[in-house]
Amino acid sequence: MCNYIVVYLRLLTSAQLQKKEEFFENFLEGGQTMKDFCSQEVEPMSRESDNIHIIALSDATGVCIRIEHLDRSGADSTINHHDFPDDGREPMIHLLYKPGHYDILYKHVK
Repeated sequence: MCNYIVVYLRLLTSAQLQKKEEFFENFLEGGQTMKDFCSQEVEPMSRESDNIHIIALSDATGVCIRIEHLDRSGADSTINHHDFPDDGREPMIHLLYKPGHYDILYKHVK
């Protein structure tokens, strides 16, 4: 069941990237077309996700997504976050970013 949901979200993301190609093409490198990017990097289950995927998914669903990441570059580890879109709404989904991979974070309910 889980893979069907992931496939659906990947296809939804691909559709949004292609629908708003003029905006999202600025994220592409090396003259790659949006159609090629989606068929090679977004739709296949074996590919990793990046910020462009999260931005498109948030845009397609209207859901605010918060990406948390741990910064270990200094003496102390700090947690930083980015909201997509950054429009002041409370994020509904929280994800932990690990290079090339996102894990869902669940709120602790007392």
